[in-house]
Amino acid sequence: MKYENLKSLILTILVLTSLVLSWNLWTFQPSLDYTSNEKLLRNVEISKTEEPENIIRPSKILYHFDGVHYGTIENQEILRFTKEMKKWSLFDIDPTSTLIEEEEFIPFMHDYGKIEVIFPDDIPLETLRYLIGFTDEEVPNGTVDRLLIDINNQGEKSTPVLHLVNYEDRRMYKAKVNNISLSTLKEKFYTPSVIYNEYVSIAVEEDRYIFVPKAPAEMPRMNFLTDSINPDEFRDALFNDPSVVTKDQMNVGEVYTDSERFMSVDRTYTQLQYVNTVLPNEANSPDFNVIERGIDFVNEHSGWTDKFQFSRWNVSDADYERVVFQLHVGNYPVMNRDGLTEINQVWRNNEVYSYSRPIYQLGPPINDPQTTILPPASQVERELNALKNLDMSTVQDIRVGYELKREMDYQGVFILEPVWMYLDNNSWSKVIFKEKDELGGGM
Repeated sequence: MKYENLKSLILTILVLTSLVLSWNLWTFQPSLDYTSNEKLLRNVEISKTEEPENIIRPSKILYHFDGVHYGTIENQEILRFTKEMKKWSLFDIDPTSTLIEEEEFIPFMHDYGKIEVIFPDDIPLETLRYLIGFTDEEVPNGTVDRLLIDINNQGEKSTPVLHLVNYEDRRMYKAKVNNISLSTLKEKFYTPSVIYNEYVSIAVEEDRYIFVPKAPAEMPRMNFLTDSINPDEFRDALFNDPSVVTKDQMNVGEVYTDSERFMSVDRTYTQLQYVNTVLPNEANSPDFNVIERGIDFVNEHSGWTDKFQFSRWNVSDADYERVVFQLHVGNYPVMNRDGLTEINQVWRNNEVYSYSRPIYQLGPPINDPQTTILPPASQVERELNALKNLDMSTVQDIRVGYELKREMDYQGVFILEPVWMYLDNNSWSKVIFKEKDELGGGM
């Protein structure tokens, strides 16, 4: 009897313990502070992440000879050169930029023996750390838009010097370089560059030139089928607490809000716009790391849906900074007047104020590409100079690229039309050519 009583007592204790544990499990609620402004940790992966060196890249490399210039925008060739740059280590950077006189500057930049690595916009010197090694812990706060290497003006025993140049301001920083071989650069890059396209300069103002391919360019015209991205994924990534976000259906899309943040989705234009109205009241502090912050922000939700590259950044006014990443297909940038090819961010005091971007993803081409022959550089220069509403001195860049257009007869199909394009006041436009009989030559 005693043994049976002991068994019954043990069984009773086990049953009671199980009931208590089950009750605690069913009624447990984690202590989460939903009123906190801190962003909840969520694993939102819309597409993929990218390293900064894949986003911040040179737009072209020029090789200057005696009155003849060769250049490349080929991804493979630029990658080959930037891999070489990764080996370099800069030190003894002159903390004060040198202002070069006009009559000396252009010959210094574009004469025989010069290699010019050009970025799409000024970038802070600190940002170059992603492309070149720095021995110095502190780097000047200046910005540059190109690197200049003189392969013929260095003695064998002297330490090579790299010029970090702000082309428009006519300023440059000098830096000594370790782990660089000028003879190797000459053998691997400079001398073979004669196989690249010849480039010519277009004068946009006195002593400021933009180099473009000289000959007519052959490019494929392509049609792409696109995949639409579910905007709920961006809601989950951009709002602190998606569970309190309301969604209203509109004629052409949706509107999401939590009373502090606002996100609209235009399904007609496959575009998203997000605004964060909760910002610090104190004065804005200019941020020289805004390009890197912009890349990190997109990486947080794996938002690189296609191939985007850094395009430009600027302080839009005293209170904000803007950074733009542009869609590229193959070797070429893609423009669209409605902003469908740009990831555009506005920052204030290290926080995103607004974020606009496409919410489509390009699939493979759906037809055989048709070859388009673009006019030569001489016609581009003539057309730009003839535009009455264009001040050439404000033109920032001239490129061969694509214009993204919608195929009106088939939903979800976009056309990539080869174009000449120019950047003016931070906005891309295509060059419109007159009829060939008016130009006196063929297209």
